[in-house]
Amino acid sequence: MKVYSGNWMILTAFFRNIALILLVICAGCVSTSQEAEMLWNHPLPTPEFIVRIHEPEAMRSGAYDLCVEVAEHYLFEPGNEGDDIYRNLQETIRLTVDGEAIEDIRILSDLLLLGQYDETGAYLGSHGGDDYICIQSSRFAAGLHLVILELESTAGKKFTHRWAFQIP
Repeated sequence: MKVYSGNWMILTAFFRNIALILLVICAGCVSTSQEAEMLWNHPLPTPEFIVRIHEPEAMRSGAYDLCVEVAEHYLFEPGNEGDDIYRNLQETIRLTVDGEAIEDIRILSDLLLLGQYDETGAYLGSHGGDDYICIQSSRFAAGLHLVILELESTAGKKFTHRWAFQIP
């Protein structure tokens, strides 16, 4: 019996590639509840543009009690002035919970106006302080939930983060 090791290597590479393709395709097979549980147990590092995520139990009671605090200076682009970033957030924000797009979002802004300068001292523009992007936690059932937040700078640079929160 003749063994064709070259053909075996080709078949092995072929099946490995098929397995990789199936793995990529099946990445979408994870349900939002499974992903929420995974992120609850192993949270992703919080990106720099997020100052803090305020869970419902950490906030004073109110209608919009699940908030993410975003630092405008990370979204700043030269030429931004005043409330450009705040207005852009209102137009481009995308927030989903358990795969459902949330339309009822409140965005609150600090009353700060901060100038940005380059290393030579030349004025680049201005922006506000932190923005609070809030939704009502009361609309969700008890259990773990998956949040996906997507933002854009005025120049179209994408910012995203996903995390889980729990309603007791």
